[in-house]
Amino acid sequence: MTESLSFSLDPRLKTKLFGTELPSPLILGSGTLAEHVGQIDPFLKSGAGAVIPRTTRKNMERKVHPSPHLYQTGPIRNETMINAEWTGAAIDYWRPYLEDLAKTKRIIMSISGRDISGCIDVCRELDLYGFPLMELNISCAHSNNIHGMITRNEEHIKKVIGGVKEAGVVTPLAIKLGHSDEIVQLSEIAKKSGADANVWSIVISYSFNGCRPYYQRSGNTNNCMWRSKPS
Repeated sequence: MTESLSFSLDPRLKTKLFGTELPSPLILGSGTLAEHVGQIDPFLKSGAGAVIPRTTRKNMERKVHPSPHLYQTGPIRNETMINAEWTGAAIDYWRPYLEDLAKTKRIIMSISGRDISGCIDVCRELDLYGFPLMELNISCAHSNNIHGMITRNEEHIKKVIGGVKEAGVVTPLAIKLGHSDEIVQLSEIAKKSGADANVWSIVISYSFNGCRPYYQRSGNTNNCMWRSKPS
C-alpha cells in the first residue's frame, strides 16, 4: 500500500481531518469502487485525500434477498439487466491488510451500524490501528424494512454511537446518514450522542425511465430480480 502520489498536487489543497494531514480534500466514498484492497492504491496515487473502502461488518448475512439479484429495466424487447447484488466483505477479509492500510493515514474504515453489537466489536478491533476516522454506516435505504428504518431511527442512532463510545473507542467517529427529510434533525441527534462528524449520503430514487420496479421471483426460488413495470 502506497502513501505517495503519482504526480505533484498543489500544496494549497492540503487539509486536515481530525489532526491528520491529507494531500487533498477529495475523499472516495464507500462503495463498489473500493470493494477489495487492490482497488484502493490507484485512488491514493491519483490524488484522493483518503479512501473509504466498501462498508464492512462482523458477519455477512443475507436475510431475505437471494443471489443472484438483478434489476431489469428498459423498453420491451430491449431490456437491460443491472447487477443489484449485495456485495462487500466481512472484517475477516480486511484483517490481514489493516496494519498496512492504517499506516497510510489515508484510509477511513466504514462499518455497518445495523447490528449494534457486531458494529461495536469491529470498531474496537479497528481502534487498535490508529485510522484517522471510522464511519458508522446506517445510510442504506434498501434494507430499512428489515432493520427497523434505521436511517431515521433516533434511538438506533443514539445506541450505535453511544455503544461504540462506551466501549472505549477513541478513534473519531462519523455517522453516515441516508437521504431523509429529517437529516438535519438526525445529524443533531448524532452530534449530541457523541458523533465527531456526519456523512450525508444522497440516494437516488428507484424510479427509472418512467417505470417503477416491482419484486418478481422466478420459478427458481434462488433467482430474484426487480423488473420494470409501467407506473
